Amino acid sequence: MFPPGVIMQARDVVTPSEAAAVFGIPAATVRSWIRRKNIRPLGKIGPYNRYDYQELAELERDMRVHTP
Repeated sequence: MFPPGVIMQARDVVTPSEAAAVFGIPAATVRSWIRRKNIRPLGKIGPYNRYDYQELAELERDMRVHTP
């Protein structure tokens, strides 16, 4: 569910697989990051959890910086 007053654009809401395709990494890696950092989904569309793309992009940048 979206917080009150927040309007999200469709392009801002992604599945882990969609984010992984953009980042060029396996979807399992994104799902692992989500579990480790306890990222909460915005909600579900159909059977799939949807996440804030910007939050995942920040997580991806942090993981790349801190991974040897």
